[in-house]
Amino acid sequence: MKLALWIIFLLVAIFIALPFVTVFKESIMGKQPFSEEKFKSEIQAVLKKVPQEKIIEWTQEWFHRFSEEEQTGIYKKILKTTSQQGNLNLDQVSLEEIKSHIQKLGNSEKERFHQAFTLELAYQKRAILVFKIEPLIDKNLFKKLRAGYESTWTLEHYQKFFGTPYLWGSLIRSFKVATITTFLTIALAYLFAFTLTRTTCPFKSYFNYMVLFPLISPPVMMAFSLILLFGRRGIITRSLLDNTLHLINAELSNIYGFHGIILSQMFTYAPLAFVVLYSVMSHLDTRLEEAAENLGASQWYTFRRVTLPLSFPGIATAAVIVFIKAMNDFGNPRVVAADYTMVAGVMYDQMIGFQDSSMAAVIGVMITIPTLIAYFFGAYWLSKKSYVSKEPTGMMYVKETPKLAKIVLTTICFFFSTMILILYVTVITGSLVDVWGVKNQFTLRYWISSIFPPVESGLIGEGRDFRRILPLLFSSARIMAVAAIIGGFLAVVMAYIMERRKTALSKAIGGIILVPAALPGVVLGLGYILCFNKPFGYAALSLTGTMSILVLAVLFTRIYMGVMTTQSVLQKTDYSVEEAATSLGANRFLTFRRVVFPVLKRAWLLGTLYVFISGIVSLGTMIFLYSPENMLVSVEIYRMAEMGQVGMASLVSTYLIIIVLIVMSLIRFIERRDKYSRSVTSIKK
Repeated sequence: MKLALWIIFLLVAIFIALPFVTVFKESIMGKQPFSEEKFKSEIQAVLKKVPQEKIIEWTQEWFHRFSEEEQTGIYKKILKTTSQQGNLNLDQVSLEEIKSHIQKLGNSEKERFHQAFTLELAYQKRAILVFKIEPLIDKNLFKKLRAGYESTWTLEHYQKFFGTPYLWGSLIRSFKVATITTFLTIALAYLFAFTLTRTTCPFKSYFNYMVLFPLISPPVMMAFSLILLFGRRGIITRSLLDNTLHLINAELSNIYGFHGIILSQMFTYAPLAFVVLYSVMSHLDTRLEEAAENLGASQWYTFRRVTLPLSFPGIATAAVIVFIKAMNDFGNPRVVAADYTMVAGVMYDQMIGFQDSSMAAVIGVMITIPTLIAYFFGAYWLSKKSYVSKEPTGMMYVKETPKLAKIVLTTICFFFSTMILILYVTVITGSLVDVWGVKNQFTLRYWISSIFPPVESGLIGEGRDFRRILPLLFSSARIMAVAAIIGGFLAVVMAYIMERRKTALSKAIGGIILVPAALPGVVLGLGYILCFNKPFGYAALSLTGTMSILVLAVLFTRIYMGVMTTQSVLQKTDYSVEEAATSLGANRFLTFRRVVFPVLKRAWLLGTLYVFISGIVSLGTMIFLYSPENMLVSVEIYRMAEMGQVGMASLVSTYLIIIVLIVMSLIRFIERRDKYSRSVTSIKK
């Protein structure tokens, strides 16, 4: 087991820690040009390995290609540095006179002259020379000499970042958006969690399903749906408010801009906050609230002094999650407000558009700083507080909600839930409309053409896209299925070894595994493309552009959920079951396969499901790693939405929702048939 622990540590170090370290390293690495003296000192030792006749042949060939004026300049430069005659004046001397002077040099001076002459010509023809001496030098030196520079530590990229308003301004704008989004999203999610756990409001099942539904949404779907409704050609803004009621000008009053980003992020990240808050609030000891009300406290006072303080851990955790997600959001701002540049989009432009990996790394580090501060501040703040047990104790205490509060809460939850439903219906409808906002006629051509694509060769535009849809969906599902299956099993194995062998190394592994939960996905995506382009300097190990890098990125950036779930189950499992199997003669592998893994099947299924769903709808990490040969459906939806291909984007989004629902239903079916794990985990209870 000790060897397995070291193997796990090596895996998480390479595929989680190393990409981020590579981003930081890239941000402080600069390119210092080779000086003439540096180049000549490097070449001098190499030229000693070259036969003398070869050097003479090269120098004569190169020198004769220079003009008479250039030859004169070379001779003068060398004589001034090698001649022992301090008062030598060569300003008005002709080429023939210089040659005559060289012939009169002494043996020692002539030898120094020829050495300097060879090095000078080598420097003048360095581009040609480097390839001639390639077999004689190592790869690193060849790479440096060919490029004409060497890597060095520098802060010039950070200086450029802070000296460019466009760059640091994107960070400020992202921080502003993330802060506002976090506040509004937490307020909305808390309202939903409170309504479902502490009130007698109607339609609770409807609210619960609707608020969770965006968890399986394709990337940028919320922003895309909002554009279909409230964009320049939106059904509400253009068709209703502008053309019909003449209340607004849809070209000026629409969803695009700062407010559109906030709204789309609220719809996107409210489910994440709700899951955390609902879990915390449903496990609070409600007897404290009951006791407060029995002592004469009003429901408002009980909420303000008892319920709200007890739910602070959930609020802090949810706030950190939403802030990190909103801070590094790539898709929503690019679709709904391309002119309002945010930091993740700027980092993508620097890396892909300008091929400036150093500046992209600097931006990645600058994104990471506020997210890590938020993460550690939340953890530190919670560690200083004291809360009662989160375990449920007895029946859930829910008192009849006052009529006014019930009306207000129900109205808000119903409005938000219905808006989510409308957004999904809008996307599905978009695949059934000919040209959204222009020719709003019912059509099935998108669906029919995707199932029976045109077969003509040389198709462009939509015809080519139709032929790519189903292969793209199957390819993305295959990639994520591989990552999910491997990730689910690996998470179980990791958690088991870490839980059963609690050492400093296992704690280090646990800390590294949680890094992707605290770091922006775009930073990890950048780290993968920088780290695995030529891993450890070996081009043969390059993973960029392959299916492998997609699988590894999804697997290791989302494995933490499966590990945490498995550890939670193991902590509730009676270890004596394993001891009994060992005492009966079973080895460790057999015990794990026949006793432990059946107990952890539900945790494995949850980890597998999380890797698959979060991977197939991921955009920020994958936007750096996809290739034409390994295209992903999430990237394709973003591309279509950005290009205004409403019908195609709606169609692919609908297909993706169907795939996710099928996978969830399949795993739910398997989980319901699993009775062994529930019975064994209940032994300890």
